[in-house]
Amino acid sequence: MLNIMNILRGSGRRLALLRLCGVGMALAALSFWAFSTRVVEGPDLGKALPDFAWTTLDGQTVQPGLLGFDDTVIAFIRSSCPHCRESLPDMDRFFSARSTPRLYIVSGSTPRETSGLLRKLAIKAPVFLDPKDTMRELFHSIHTPALLWYRSGRLKYKCFRKSEISELEALITSETGDHRP
Repeated sequence: MLNIMNILRGSGRRLALLRLCGVGMALAALSFWAFSTRVVEGPDLGKALPDFAWTTLDGQTVQPGLLGFDDTVIAFIRSSCPHCRESLPDMDRFFSARSTPRLYIVSGSTPRETSGLLRKLAIKAPVFLDPKDTMRELFHSIHTPALLWYRSGRLKYKCFRKSEISELEALITSETGDHRP
C-alpha cells in the first residue's frame, strides 16, 4: 500500500484513489445493511401447503401429501447455522414427546453435512434434503432455523427467529392440551 501511495504522490491520483476506496466501502456497507434488514415474512397465515417433493438422505423422493400433513411443523435448517445446531436437540425432544404435531426437518446442507449433524446431535425426527434451497424459496424463508406449523393443511403459525421457537412450543401446548416438558 505504501508503494502505491509513493507512486501516486504529488498528483490528483492519490485523492482519486481515496475517493474510490471510500465509495467502495460505502457501497459495501449499504449492501450489508440492505441484506441484514431484509424482512421476509414467508407464506401467509391460512394458506395451504404448497405442492412439492422432498428427497430423503438415501436419495428417495417423497411427496409430502403421502406423509399425512394434517398437523406438521417444518423446520428449515443448515448444518453451518449455530442457532440451528443449538435449537435442534430441544426441538427434537419437544416434538418426539408428542404425537402431534409431527416435526419434519428440511436441511439446506449436503447429505454428508446433514448426516454428520444428525449423528452428533442424535436427532430422531425425519430429515429431508434441499441443498439448492428450493424449498426455502418456495416457503419464502431466508432465516434458519425457520419453523412453519401447518394444521389441517393450512399455515397456522410461523417463526423465523430462535427466540420465537418457545412461543411456538407454548402455542402447541395450549392448543393440544399436551403439557409434557
